[in-house]
Amino acid sequence: MLATTENKNKVCIVNEEYVFDKKRTYHLENATKLFFKLNNKIFYNEKLKYSCKDNKFYNDNNVLFEYKLKDVFTHADLTIKNENLNQKIVFSKKFGFNIQFEFYNPTCDEKEVYLFKSHLLGSTYEIYNKKDSTVVCTIKKNNIFGSHYTIEIDEGIDNVFMLMISSVLINLTQRTKTAVASSASN
Repeated sequence: MLATTENKNKVCIVNEEYVFDKKRTYHLENATKLFFKLNNKIFYNEKLKYSCKDNKFYNDNNVLFEYKLKDVFTHADLTIKNENLNQKIVFSKKFGFNIQFEFYNPTCDEKEVYLFKSHLLGSTYEIYNKKDSTVVCTIKKNNIFGSHYTIEIDEGIDNVFMLMISSVLINLTQRTKTAVASSASN
C-alpha cells in the first residue's frame, strides 16, 4: 500500500481491526518477576482485554501472536509472528532512559523510526514518530513504586502492536533502572 495523506501517520502491523478512529486508554498490570520475561495483564474499560505471558500475546484466551525478545546491553530485538505476520522490531538504547525503535510499516510501505522518551522522574513516557515528532502513545506510571500503568494510544495506531511495544519498553526501562540502582549501591 502506498502512502497517502490519509494513511501517512497510520500504523497497522497486527490487524486492521485493532486500529481505531479515536484514542483509547488501557491499564496495564505488570506482573513481571524476572526481567527477561513479559507477564502483563491489559485492561480496557475495566475488563481484562489482553495479556502477554509465556512468549504469547493473548486476546481473551486466543493467541494473537507469539513473540521472542532478545535483549543485550545496547539493544534489543523483538520478533512477533503468527500465520499472517512476521515482524522484527529493533530497539536501540539511547542516553538515559530514551530508546529508539524501528520497524517496517506496511501501511506506508517504509521503515519507520520511533522514539521512547522518559520525562522527569520517569513516571511519564511518550512514544513519538521521529520523522514528524507526532506523539502516538503516552505511558504513565500510576504510582512511583508500583507496577501499574495507564497507556493512551492515539487514533490510527494498531493498539495491539503498540501495547506490545509498550510492554517491552516498560520492561527495558525497569531493567535499566535496576542496573543503574545496583551499580550505584556498589
